[in-house]
Amino acid sequence: MSGRITQLLRAHTAEFVDAIAKRAPSQVDQVCSEHVARLVAREGRAIQELLTHKPHVKVNDLLANFNLQGLSEQLKLVAPVFWGLLESVSDTIPKQESEETPASSKRKRDNNMVFTTACAMMSLLRSQKANNFQAVIGLFLFGSGAAKREIEVFSHAGISLSYKSVMKYIENLSIEGVKQFQAVWKECECSIVWDNLNIAFRVESQRLDNKNHFDNGTTATLIPIYNPITGESRTPRGTLPLNMKPPRTSTRRREGTFQRSQRSLLARWTRVGSNSTTGLNGIREQEGVSGARAQIG
Repeated sequence: MSGRITQLLRAHTAEFVDAIAKRAPSQVDQVCSEHVARLVAREGRAIQELLTHKPHVKVNDLLANFNLQGLSEQLKLVAPVFWGLLESVSDTIPKQESEETPASSKRKRDNNMVFTTACAMMSLLRSQKANNFQAVIGLFLFGSGAAKREIEVFSHAGISLSYKSVMKYIENLSIEGVKQFQAVWKECECSIVWDNLNIAFRVESQRLDNKNHFDNGTTATLIPIYNPITGESRTPRGTLPLNMKPPRTSTRRREGTFQRSQRSLLARWTRVGSNSTTGLNGIREQEGVSGARAQIG
């Protein structure tokens, strides 16, 4: 008997609910709302887990692997009901647009970006650790030159981290970079290239605490040395010979020959005369005679 009832409900549930809704709409709405609320709460926990920063994930990896389009697809998978509610509430259910659709009716905003931001903002309300999205946005704002007050405004709205948290992320990013180049330095032979930076900041409305100023700094780049013998991109320490360059004696010998030729030319210039034109002609004549003698001989 129970099996038949189950089969009946599976086959005609929509018809039964529709019939009940026509006679007792408030009760149906209440039951459906409670059921949807449980579904959305479960999906909210899934969104929180997806956006929570894992302790073993480096900041550099978080930035390198961040993909807004990929995050939108993941949110659709873990929270299909909530995503559908957002589409229904915003009246952005995907519709087939043809070439004849007027340009004014086509949406100019990316729905996925808006819904992803909304999911990230509500996930931050569930847990302050679910801040992967906000961390990337905060670092982007700081790197784009946003002021501290601007970052704080986005932080209060739940779109970005606070300025203090962004500074902590930058410190962690710097520590990760130091460990990375230390590991490369221990692994292979490297060259270091550095440059001094002097950046001028012009302020239109100058105040006591905000004037035209220069920011000075030094940037360095660590370059692993290419191995010309094996063709590998990195050269382990102690594998390259120390005599790859030509001996300095050959360079000195060439320099000595050049200096002797210069002294000989100066001596001939002095013997020919003080007049520059005559001196040059005399030297050319002497060189021509010497060349002719060499050819005859």
